[in-house]
Amino acid sequence: PQPYIGGWMGYTLEQPRVVRELAELGVRLVPNAVATGVVDGLLSLADANTGAKLPPTEVSNLIPVGIRAPRLALWQSLPDTVERTLLGDAVAPGIIQAAVFSGHRLARAFSAAKPNTEEVLRERPVLV
Repeated sequence: PQPYIGGWMGYTLEQPRVVRELAELGVRLVPNAVATGVVDGLLSLADANTGAKLPPTEVSNLIPVGIRAPRLALWQSLPDTVERTLLGDAVAPGIIQAAVFSGHRLARAFSAAKPNTEEVLRERPVLV
């Protein structure tokens, strides 16, 4: 719902690189939007500031990211035919790092389960 993608990454200097890589992978980024529902593979979106409806987006997977208080209405509204995994603060409130790690772990598992998917490169600092 923020006016920019990956706001916290601005503090770690990762935002330009990550946004560029997402764009190169063909990921559609929709800033200033909130998800309002999913029906038949179409994700309904609304402008975060005005509430105005935005054009729906076709999705095959959905990983909602939210605040520490779970709002499960969207997750619960998904049909049983949609594979769902509850994680992060929706399971139990914690520090932001725990929620980020939970999402990162799910993304790695999701990527590993897909054939012909490139391995996610993880930067490892070298300490001297």
